[in-house]
Amino acid sequence: PYTDWRGQWWLLTAVGLLLLIPAWRWLPRPNQGMPLQAGAGTDEGEPGPLWLWLLQAAYLCAGFGYAINATFTVLITEQQPALSGQGGLMWLLVGLAAAPAPILWDRVARRWGYLRSLQAAYLLQIIGILLPVLSGSLIAAVASSLLFGLTFIGIVSLVLTMVGVRYPGHPAQIMAKLTVGYGIAQIIAPVVAGELAELTGTFDGSLIWVSVMMGLGLLCLVAMVMIAARAPSGRGQSPGT
Repeated sequence: PYTDWRGQWWLLTAVGLLLLIPAWRWLPRPNQGMPLQAGAGTDEGEPGPLWLWLLQAAYLCAGFGYAINATFTVLITEQQPALSGQGGLMWLLVGLAAAPAPILWDRVARRWGYLRSLQAAYLLQIIGILLPVLSGSLIAAVASSLLFGLTFIGIVSLVLTMVGVRYPGHPAQIMAKLTVGYGIAQIIAPVVAGELAELTGTFDGSLIWVSVMMGLGLLCLVAMVMIAARAPSGRGQSPGT
């Protein structure tokens, strides 16, 4: 009531900067683990540099998928003539689907392996992203919201768990690199999507664009499986891991 949304964002930014001071100065430092070097750990079964680069690229693409859905799900729903006033419901469905997702994907990963489970999650999220483009119905909106909630947190959970398994000596360093890429995508994606929507008057182009980005991430995961299949038996685990 005291300021508009711009003022609220500036206020939250100021609060975040203030909280950064005690977090930076007084929180205990994490254990840095083993130093990360080029090719380090490959003798102990860690994947090679190309595998890691592909994982970083795939996770970057996942950041685009997350950012578009998290930022614009409500607005995309409200812009559908038959769904006016249903945006809040769609966001509620996202949360309901996300709550059990890490447990469900953990079960899937135990059966299929991490990479194959990630491929399934990426594919389901692509379908969910494209559903509002293909149909403006309530059923499509509900399915899109449920698929997003089910997959976005599942992708994060699967990737970070896989990193802990494949890089036991220094998982925090790998996770930090992945998180940087994921965060960069979250900064870029809403800007690009907003510009596309303003130019075209609809979010269809933005959704198609981000589905292409997720498709590139899926291709990276497929390449990772191929690399794992060609690796010597001592270099790592099964292709699906």
